[in-house]
Amino acid sequence: MDPFQYESELEIFPEGETVFEAGQTGDRMYVVASGTVDVLVGEKVVETVEAGGIVGEMALLGTKTRSATAVAKAECRLLPIDEAFFLHLIQQSPRFSIKVMKIMADRLRRSNNPDS
Repeated sequence: MDPFQYESELEIFPEGETVFEAGQTGDRMYVVASGTVDVLVGEKVVETVEAGGIVGEMALLGTKTRSATAVAKAECRLLPIDEAFFLHLIQQSPRFSIKVMKIMADRLRRSNNPDS
């Protein structure tokens, strides 16, 4: 999936701006089209997501409450994906759903074994 094909949908977040906060109700995930996003649990940065990555996917896959905070590390352009768009993407591009599953598996693996 090329987020730039949805150029008019991209949201711009300046450096330091919060994309979403832990505890908030979420109804969308984001594909990072450009820039970087820090994912924080408490005050600790647990991941920096670069262009091509995703943040906030758990809002569409189970819990609606955000478990982390996402902050623009550098100015970024993000493609918001709500549930309807997500379902469309996984029907049209099975590779997209596999990418999401791989990212989630990697994050789960790291959270279960933070020293690796």
